[in-house]
Amino acid sequence: MSDSLTLLAQPVAEANRHIVHELLRPNINPTYIDVGEYIVREDGAVTVPVYSSSLAHQDPEWNYRGEVNVQYSRLDLGEALGHLGLRFRVGTRYNTDELVQRLGQILQIHFEPDEFIRETRDLTTMWDRYLLRAAADSPRWTGEVSILVHR
Repeated sequence: MSDSLTLLAQPVAEANRHIVHELLRPNINPTYIDVGEYIVREDGAVTVPVYSSSLAHQDPEWNYRGEVNVQYSRLDLGEALGHLGLRFRVGTRYNTDELVQRLGQILQIHFEPDEFIRETRDLTTMWDRYLLRAAADSPRWTGEVSILVHR
């Protein structure tokens, strides 16, 4: 099974396909599987529906029907990244997107555009703490992590 960092380096759809393909039985042809769009459930877990492709139904040897769901838990930002002591130099005006872009480059993690609550802030002192907060429907993240921003 792939490690979390390998999966986090991939876009969500690609990582979900990767997870599903690793869970397949060895005799299953991956082209016979369609991976659906993820669903963030009320309990915070993520469900990924998996279907038989139209190609599979043309194969008389194909015995599987219906749908299977793959489920995984999202990572808490504070637990995953809080110990890193994140610090970024910013201008007098900065935003979530630029912090997330830098974080992704440093950690080699692919962040989806809408995974975080977007804000634009003004830095009026020499430093401040910024709380990077996961969006409620983020497919990978929950919670928040503190980032020290400074001039």
